[in-house]
Amino acid sequence: MRHARDLTEQKFNKLTVTGPSYTVGRRQYAPCVCDCGNTKDIRIDHVLRGHTVSCGCKNQDKAKRGHDGFREKCHPLRQLWGAMKARCLDEKHPSYYLYGAKGVTVCERWLTFENFVEDMAPRPAGTSLDREDGNGPYCKDNCRWATATEQGRNKSNNRLVTLYGMSKPVTFWAEVSGTPSKTIYARLDRGWNEKKAVFTPPRPLNRDFKAGKVEAV
Repeated sequence: MRHARDLTEQKFNKLTVTGPSYTVGRRQYAPCVCDCGNTKDIRIDHVLRGHTVSCGCKNQDKAKRGHDGFREKCHPLRQLWGAMKARCLDEKHPSYYLYGAKGVTVCERWLTFENFVEDMAPRPAGTSLDREDGNGPYCKDNCRWATATEQGRNKSNNRLVTLYGMSKPVTFWAEVSGTPSKTIYARLDRGWNEKKAVFTPPRPLNRDFKAGKVEAV
């Protein structure tokens, strides 16, 4: 082994030569320090030709970015976030007429996926994204994870019943009273008093009811 070409203190991409080169067989090597702080003896011809631009950390960073990007694309909230934006911003989306066309917007912060995840993750099992104010935007202050029942209460077409100073959807009073919501709707349509419509127990099932000839009232 003998010393050869001296490129000490010269920088090539992310590598700075820190000492004289030496020859092993027909190949020249030199000690180098990488911008990341690692030191490594590297072939001089690879450095000069640009084949080697770092100690190897650049390739590791690239691989990590690729892995992180893959994980982000596979994030459990990615598809939901995309659908949320599409129905508000894409006029060609089949549900746009119910959202974007009615003025429902996505806040600027949530146009970035990472911000949406930071504000809403994790998503509880059995829930979906719901706006508490159905006319308001998609944003942290107006959104929650809600069950199907909770979302049903929040739909704009729910019929409200006012009892004891509270105006609540029929589905709410059905849970409180144990009377099926279909029965309450039917009674209200017939002109029943709201309190009686909600709290009058349905008639016991009889053979005609089971046969579908009559309905509970």
